[in-house]
Amino acid sequence: MSTKNNLSSEMPVWARIATIIIAFTMLAGIFHVFGALIAGIDLMNLQFINLLTLDQLIVLQVSGLFACLIITYLYRKYIDCQSLFSLGFALQGYYKDLLIGFIIALSVLGTGTLILIGTGNVHISGIQFDFRFILKSFFLYLIVSLTEELLIRGYILNNLMSSINKYWALIISSLIFCSMHFLNSNLSFFGILNLFLAGIMLGSSYIFIKNLWFPISLHLFWNFIQGPVLGYNVSGHRLGSFIELGMEQKNIMNGGNFGFEGSVICSLLSVLSIIFLIGYYRKKTTDIYCYEKTSQ
Repeated sequence: MSTKNNLSSEMPVWARIATIIIAFTMLAGIFHVFGALIAGIDLMNLQFINLLTLDQLIVLQVSGLFACLIITYLYRKYIDCQSLFSLGFALQGYYKDLLIGFIIALSVLGTGTLILIGTGNVHISGIQFDFRFILKSFFLYLIVSLTEELLIRGYILNNLMSSINKYWALIISSLIFCSMHFLNSNLSFFGILNLFLAGIMLGSSYIFIKNLWFPISLHLFWNFIQGPVLGYNVSGHRLGSFIELGMEQKNIMNGGNFGFEGSVICSLLSVLSIIFLIGYYRKKTTDIYCYEKTSQ
């Protein structure tokens, strides 16, 4: 047996997950330092994280994506003995999953915002359109979604599913996803709960079809519509927006400083979305199985 196969068979799933998180964190840290130097970020200023421009954020996120691609490729090739592509980049029917991701994000955030406006928990205080800002912020959140989905759903959830029940794998990967955001500003109880529910939503298709197009799309449009379009803080962070939302009082209904993800409305709509998505993708895989069975 080759050394590569020995390494693959001897390293348990929990060790793969633990070490890839550590390896990614270390390499991303190194790449972020180089990215900061390129972007002209003063790392000696301890408040630099609050002073970053949109362009500087993009440079840092791109450096993080490179780190994720390198680490995931190495683990996939030398430990899993499989290709990076096999994590979920099959093109068959990808456009449908991209569209569903967009529709879910728009439905949850649009419905939630209408409820909050109708109940007086938020109001539109202004509109300001900046095409360059919209374009740059879209690119920023595309990089964020690619990085996090490749690591969490692509590698971690994929490996967990190879050793335990897919629903337990989904729960564990969602807890890991949630824990990665513990240092976010203005984190609250509902913020933590909704980050966990977001992890469930993002992985709800993957446990059935092992394809990353839906979670990438949902993650991208969730952040983009929530922040740059509607004006909420995105997981505690604010960049600017097309629509300016005002709050007479910051509470668990509107999410306060953490944003829509810190609201009870988000929790309720997320649960409904999870029920729909699991039902939809379970039926989809059942229909595919029945079709293949009858065509044999």
